[in-house]
Amino acid sequence: MPPTNLKQPSESKAFFATAPRIAGYTILGTLYKSSVCTIYKARQDRLGRLVALKLLPELPPPSDVALERFNRSAYVFAQVVHANLPVLFETGTADGFHFVALEYCQGVSLQDFLIERGRSSERRAVWVGLQVARALVALHEKGVVHRNLKPKNFLIEGDGRVRVIGLGLAKCDAACFSRNLDTQTIGTPHYMAPEMIRGCYTDPRSDLYALGISLYLMVTGRPPFAKGIPAAVMAKHLYEAPQPVRHLAPELSEEFAALVHELMHKDPERRLESAREAVRRLESLGSRHTYADLCFASVPRSAQAERSLPCAPWVNGIKSLGIFTASLCAVLVLGLLAMGLLKFSPALTGALEPKAFVVPPPAATVMPAAPNHAYAGVPTQSVQLKRDAELARLKELEAVFLRDHWRGIREWESFQRLFPDMPTSVRDEAAQRIVTYRRLAAERLENQTRQPADANGEHMDF
Repeated sequence: MPPTNLKQPSESKAFFATAPRIAGYTILGTLYKSSVCTIYKARQDRLGRLVALKLLPELPPPSDVALERFNRSAYVFAQVVHANLPVLFETGTADGFHFVALEYCQGVSLQDFLIERGRSSERRAVWVGLQVARALVALHEKGVVHRNLKPKNFLIEGDGRVRVIGLGLAKCDAACFSRNLDTQTIGTPHYMAPEMIRGCYTDPRSDLYALGISLYLMVTGRPPFAKGIPAAVMAKHLYEAPQPVRHLAPELSEEFAALVHELMHKDPERRLESAREAVRRLESLGSRHTYADLCFASVPRSAQAERSLPCAPWVNGIKSLGIFTASLCAVLVLGLLAMGLLKFSPALTGALEPKAFVVPPPAATVMPAAPNHAYAGVPTQSVQLKRDAELARLKELEAVFLRDHWRGIREWESFQRLFPDMPTSVRDEAAQRIVTYRRLAAERLENQTRQPADANGEHMDF
């Protein structure tokens, strides 16, 4: 069940005129659409509850692979009931469709969350990884191997609960599904374990490898092997060692970094023994953090900066640099204010001008609040000079920002906060740069997680 916020339910008459009709359900909107099937937000009329209704048309007849994956996903959801998995309500055929009714979970995929917020802190990664590992324990105990574990298939609800979805490629020993599909090389190249790429076998430790890649992506903002066509990426999984996670995020603890690299070991025999061991290690790491203020709700970027560390979009892990920069700005502001007082205060210069310092009656006027930015009280000419210098510096870094989109977003947002009274043309230019870099970052992450088609031309993320 993909993220529910990709498309908002449409209330137009045109939508309801073209929406399919399934007996017992009222279609409310579209959640996700692929070349094979469509998932709708619907209401189960008899019970009055919201469901995610997955539909696969019977005509034209779906391919054997598409129908196999559709039925396999429903079978696994029926066999494994867990708090970190959606609940299966009903499945069958009706009105020309194969259908599956799943629990409606309102949230956002981890992939979209990372696009919006940037890379995560260690405690957020531990929180998400622990819930995914618990879901894997439930799946593996039933003989199910997910085989397509990745951030796109982690659905995060507003209260922070994580649901693991995307079980169309799962391997299930308890059911007689096609063995030909299980012998093919399937999965997403950026998250495939080396043994899956070789086509030798898959077991629960393959899911642990994908979990390690997902944790790596969360705390660094990129997968360990990000560049190249799918074949090149898979070759890197086979033969290249990933860059140590602490080289990209020095603030991470040694224990967390060790766990990530142990999960990502190319030799299955040297990875963690089981998902239960991953749960134990993550619980040990989680005991060092508090999660009462951990925020997963979608918050506008302008409001996030006022929140705690995990909710800020500019969290980049370089805590010491952030503290140093803030301290330097505070010293600069205090120095400029002191210079202004020395220059303009008549009590210090001896040039008393009574008219300039007459205090008005309390009820006559209300003094406006001081501007809330770093250059409040500084002469306008000095602010303009500093703004022009900062604008020129940002334009010189254009080539750098085209490679590091998140840095460009942070730099231009900082420029907006420092100089809120800039001319309209400069403000529009800054806003346009931020929109452009966000779009490029989203396209890059989408390209990194894009999957090849299988031999039948079907998309592999079903």
